[in-house]
Amino acid sequence: MNYKKKFGTLDALLRYPYISYKLQHLDTDYFFVFPFYATGGAERVHLEILKLIGNGTKPACFITEASKNSGFLTEFMEVSTVIYLSRWGTKASFVPKMAQKIAKVINQRKKPVVFGSNSQFFYDLIPFLQEHVRVIDLIHSFVEKDNEGLENYSLPVADRINARIVLGEYHKGKLIALYERHHRKESLAKNIHIISNKGPVIINKKTKTVDSFRRKLHILFVARNSPEKRPDVFFSIAQTCIDKKLPVHFTVVGDFDIYRKSHPQIDFKGHITKKSELYAIYDSAHLIVCTSIFEGFPMVFVEAMTFGVIPLSVDVGEIPNYISQDRETGFLISNTHDTVQLTTSFYKQISVIVHNKEILLKYSQNCAKLVEREFNSDKFSQAYKKLILDTSNESID
Repeated sequence: MNYKKKFGTLDALLRYPYISYKLQHLDTDYFFVFPFYATGGAERVHLEILKLIGNGTKPACFITEASKNSGFLTEFMEVSTVIYLSRWGTKASFVPKMAQKIAKVINQRKKPVVFGSNSQFFYDLIPFLQEHVRVIDLIHSFVEKDNEGLENYSLPVADRINARIVLGEYHKGKLIALYERHHRKESLAKNIHIISNKGPVIINKKTKTVDSFRRKLHILFVARNSPEKRPDVFFSIAQTCIDKKLPVHFTVVGDFDIYRKSHPQIDFKGHITKKSELYAIYDSAHLIVCTSIFEGFPMVFVEAMTFGVIPLSVDVGEIPNYISQDRETGFLISNTHDTVQLTTSFYKQISVIVHNKEILLKYSQNCAKLVEREFNSDKFSQAYKKLILDTSNESID
């Protein structure tokens, strides 16, 4: 056992009395299970869902894994009772004990609702919940390999999940196909609900003009530094454009300091927590790039498109359902695991865009309209409230 694990285990043991105390003093019917409160698109969605559950008492929010930064912690604490489980949420020998302990508290409530997303602990908790507990999960994206990802991990308890939320038809089809491959009952498909994420509400939002696209193109990459986002691909694209002297400027938002020295001509903004700072960057940008191996529909796209920023993305997840040149809402690149091929494809597309800037204003306007239409705040709120707060929903047969 390495020192990091030893200290993690010690921290969990020392934290146990506090967790027990917090559990004993919970007074709510709503229990949420999320992995992190760090800055991220999924975490922003989780926060927005928590904000909808105001019934006089704060819902409980169990954080099951260590977050890389404090991110949305303050905001999570404002709208929920946050209980960080430390290694009780991840260590194989600890999880069953903590799951049973939490389930006991939940089972004592008359009409409890348990909502989880992106957390393995959530699925470990489900077998200990009694039948009167309503169980809901949100699947942001699918790992594009069988036997991997939480969608596969959840299969043993799929019959017990009352409602499953996905971001669009693509992922609904993926989930149904997963059920069919594993011979789950057909009726489970009826419990799948499509709810799009919501765009930000911006007061006095500026719209881009013809003049906005006359200057050097400003291209963004906004993400966390994780393998599925493939930052190496983005930096390869950016450096190729710079080396070939395309009239473009690249800005990166996120924890990518390790790339600074090797890419001095790229503007690194680091980790941004203030909305006003991030919105100012969106306001000045023209394109936003996604190079992910898999995605749902990125929250950074929803936010950026609100400001008329145009997506340039691999064709993964729900993205092709909204973004395409046919729709005049953005540009798609065929996905591949070949970094050189991806770099070349992105470079060629950026080169074409640079020499056809007159089309960008219309694309920008269409992006802003798309967010207003499809990522509507009222639709989001109504759909989640109906699923979570409507206790008349019956359990799965």
